[in-house]
Parts: sequence; C-alpha cells; structure tokens
Amino acid sequence: MTAAYLGYWEEKVAAYSRASVKGTRLKTYAVGEALAATERELAALSKQGYVATGKPRTTPKVASVNTSGQVPSATISDCVDVAAWTLVDGASKKPITLPKERLTRYVSRVTAERWEGRWVILKATQENRSC
Repeated sequence: MTAAYLGYWEEKVAAYSRASVKGTRLKTYAVGEALAATERELAALSKQGYVATGKPRTTPKVASVNTSGQVPSATISDCVDVAAWTLVDGASKKPITLPKERLTRYVSRVTAERWEGRWVILKATQENRSC
C-alpha cells in the first residue's frame, strides 16, 4: 500500500506540473474521493493558468491494516512537506504569492483499499495542523 501511495504522489506531482491528469497515470493509483478532489484542484489551477514546479516530500507510515473485511483496507499517516512544491504562473513561470500563514508541512490521513489485487488511494485528508 505504501508503493501505491508513493505512486499516487508521483502522478499527482506530474498532473500538477501541467494542471491536468492527461498524460499521467493518476487514475491507476487514485479512485473515489482522492481522484475527485485532485481533479477539482487541477481544474481550479487550469482556470487560473497556474502549474506547480518542484515536488513535495512525503514520509508515509502505515497506521493500520484491516484484512478481515471483504475489502482489505489500510490507513496511512503522512507528514507532507510542500515547501519545495511551488505554484507558478503557467505562462511566465513566475511564482505565485501564497499566504504566509499557510501550512507548508501538514499531517495527511489516507485511506487505501485493495481492489482487484492492487492497492488504491481512496481518500487523502489534509489535517489543519503542522507536523
């Protein structure tokens, strides 16, 4: 499941670099709410003409695994550091000024499930607290 989570982030970074899921494999790793939330964020970026450069750092840890149900599931806890993931104007490549009080390191709670022999990210929730 950690490999699926890392793949999710790799493809998410690729999607943010072009403000679109086209040409990425994000749908291989993200489903449900995780995919829908990312697609909404990308639509907003595209509308504003923004893209992201660089990449965040993640330090995922498996918090729990449940294999007793019909659909195996897991919870991952992560400290996501987005300080090196910069939002820029897509045309000029100039950085976008973001609020100083925004969290650049935050706790993320992730729900993963095993579908058809592979782990997928179902939900990723950014908590409003630093890590």
